[in-house]
Amino acid sequence: MITKKYDQLIIGLAILAVGFGFLLDAINIWDFGNVFAIWWPLLLMAVGIGWLVSSKDNWLWATLFTVVGTLLLLDNLNVLVVDVWRLFWPIVVIGVGLAVLFSGSKTKISASKAKRSDVVAILGGNKQTNDSSDFVASKITSVMGGAVLDLRKAKIQKEAVIEVIAFWGGIEIYLPKDVAVKNEIFPILGGVENKTDSEVMKNAPTITIIGQAIMGGVEIRN
Repeated sequence: MITKKYDQLIIGLAILAVGFGFLLDAINIWDFGNVFAIWWPLLLMAVGIGWLVSSKDNWLWATLFTVVGTLLLLDNLNVLVVDVWRLFWPIVVIGVGLAVLFSGSKTKISASKAKRSDVVAILGGNKQTNDSSDFVASKITSVMGGAVLDLRKAKIQKEAVIEVIAFWGGIEIYLPKDVAVKNEIFPILGGVENKTDSEVMKNAPTITIIGQAIMGGVEIRN
């Protein structure tokens, strides 16, 4: 039986509803354009609610989308008079700050300094190389800077986890060719590009990359 995540279901239904609405407008059955101009913030709310339902890891950004969507809708309905767009960027910056503050390790992996490499780049660049024979974890934070983690000479015995936060900055991760990559990064107005070799052995060690790319980019390559 094929199952779908709640966020995909909610967002997919919202997009379908908008598409059918514009179709009815195009054939002069329903003046959907004027309706959409008022109620479009429901899409933001649907995205936020979808994230809240499907994953607790993105609760901060799910709440942000839901709150901003609600404020925009109340403003469109003349219930609340507020310039939401002037509040948007301060809210985003506050959200990033909270994400950094509360971004404690989501994994229970304990490792010595030799087996992990943490990289922090704030308003600058930082590059680190790790050649451990048993690499297991890393945390990379880039805020308006560039962070590079080079693991090409490292060995992953079974599995490893890399946590990332990229805000108005870039992160580059170089991995060995003999590992499988699980990309679970959540982009928000940002991008993630995985250029690693997809053809690896069935029982190859695995690196899972989690975190957020907020108006920034993460590039993964060999």
